[in-house]
This record gives sequence, C-alpha cells and structure tokens, in this order.
Amino acid sequence: MPIINSNDFDILMKMATTPAKVNVAPAQVKAILGSSFFISDLVINQICAALNAGNHIILSGPPGTGKTTLANAVALAARGVSPLITTATADWTTFDTVGGYMPDLASHNPNALKFELGVVLQSIKNGQWLIIDEINRAQIDKAIGQLFTVLSDGDVLLPYRNSLTGNRISIVSGNGLSTGEVYYKNDDWRLIATMNEFDKTSLFDMSYAFMRRFAVIRVGVPSNYGSLIASWASAAGVQASIVDCLKLIAIATEKATMREVGPAMFKGLIAYLRSRLTFDINYAQHFAEGLTMYLLPQFQGLDDSEISQLWEFVKPAIVTDPNAADYLLTNIRSVTGYNLR
Repeated sequence: MPIINSNDFDILMKMATTPAKVNVAPAQVKAILGSSFFISDLVINQICAALNAGNHIILSGPPGTGKTTLANAVALAARGVSPLITTATADWTTFDTVGGYMPDLASHNPNALKFELGVVLQSIKNGQWLIIDEINRAQIDKAIGQLFTVLSDGDVLLPYRNSLTGNRISIVSGNGLSTGEVYYKNDDWRLIATMNEFDKTSLFDMSYAFMRRFAVIRVGVPSNYGSLIASWASAAGVQASIVDCLKLIAIATEKATMREVGPAMFKGLIAYLRSRLTFDINYAQHFAEGLTMYLLPQFQGLDDSEISQLWEFVKPAIVTDPNAADYLLTNIRSVTGYNLR
C-alpha cells in the first residue's frame, strides 16, 4: 500500500475542503437523455437552475413521464458518476436513511455492534447524489429524522458511536474528507426525489417543514403530445384508425381535459399492439386489450365524464368488432365501476 507523505496529504485536504459548486447545464442533461426522451426545455432549465442555486429538488408529476430517468440523467450530468438510487417504502425509519447498530460479524465478541450507514448517509460518504423514488410512499418526516437539519445545511450529532473509538458520530455540512466519526455533506451534494401526483391522496403527506427544503418542479407530458404519440404509433405500423384514437387521447391529456397519461404508457401500449400481431390479425381486439392493460388502470377513481370521454375517443376503432367492444366495456366496468353500455 503506497505511503502518502505530508505534502500529498495537505494537497488532498485542500482539495477536499475547497468549496464545490454545482454547475449543470441543460445541454449536458439532454445529451444523456438522448433524442428518444421528450421533455420541454422549460422543465430542464428549471431543474438545472434550482440545483445550481443550491437546492434539493422534488420532481412531481403523473406516472410515466420519465421522472426517475430524468433525475438520473441530471445527476450523471452534474457529477459524471451514477447516483445512488433507492425507492421509499411505508416501512422506512431513520435506520434506513441515517443508519443504526447492527451485529459486528468481524468481531470476536458475539455481542459486539457496529454502526451501519443508512442510504442517505451512505450517499453522503460516497460523494454520490441520492435519488429517492416515490418519496411520498414513506412517512418521510419520521424516516428522515436528524437529516432535517442536514438538508438545511446544518450540523448534526447523531445518537450513535464509532465502534472503534467510542466517539459520537456526526454529520457536518461543509467540505472535507469523511471518516468513521465525521461525515461531511459537501456543498455539491444533492438529493433528488420523485413523487407521483396521483398517489397523493392514498399515500403519506409530507410536512411543510420537509417540503420547504426542496424546489418542487412539475414534470408533465411533452408539448405537441398528440403529434408525438401519433408519430410513434405510425412508425410501429399501428393501424391508422387506432393511431387517430391515440392522438385524440394524447391531445386531451395535454389540454388537461382528461387525466394525464405519461409517454411510458403509450409506448407500452404501442409495443404491445406490434407484438400482438405476431399471433393473429384482429386490430380492434388487440386495441381493446392494450387499452385495458396500459391506460385503464390510470383512470381508476375518476368521474364518469372522463371515462365516457375515453370511450368516445376509442369507440371508432373498437365497435367494428362487437366482441372487442364487449371486452373493453366489460373491463371499463370492472376497473372503473362505470357501466357505459
């Protein structure tokens, strides 16, 4: 193992303690996302500006709009290394985020314990940005614990001790080299969380005390959504009448006259239609199946006006086959509770 002399050590310490700034540019993010990912320049500009201004961010929006993919691309563009990605759960506690004691399997003492890092502290130690997917699935105020102060650039003394020295473990907001006792949250460390808007009422609320530590940026469907979806479907060889139906749905979601359906759902539906043709040629039935699998689940809990609107949009491509129409109407009733017969 090479020996570091005092001069090398001083250089390393100077590098570690030099203030670091985030300076991520929209062009960098778009280069990583590639041409197949569609998002408005406005949203990317907002994200980059908020991160460069020193904020952590929450990306909020409907399912399927690419929030997690976007978060990963932003972190990679900013740091040049992959972020640490985790998904919040209802069972989260401070053990999962900060850390806690676990049996020390390397010790000869069967009762020995050591402090094990939680996911947030692990990302701070590694110098990785952290992405928490579906953050409102956790009771985040309970799970985040002492990290409330850290997210506001404060220092925290944790109720845990280093197993080797017996000293208390602390988190310091500043630039430095982390040790087993002191973990430095460097100035360029960021937390990016995602949140599904449709789950707000059924999952855990987040307090204003937590939310104020973030810039909340909405990621909706792309502009010119109808034309975009139509081009994808046409390129995949989808029947023209079905392409027209999909375009109507996409336009309605973009204009907010219908619940937003993210690009991922349309991509899944289009891929299914293409794959389904390898078994038989029944366009209406295939479309009814695809709608049931990919779009109908997004319409649960809505009033009958939106369900009726969806039916009116897809009916021209479905009613050509009475069996397909019966299949879709039966599933609409099963999934949404509305009988449109």
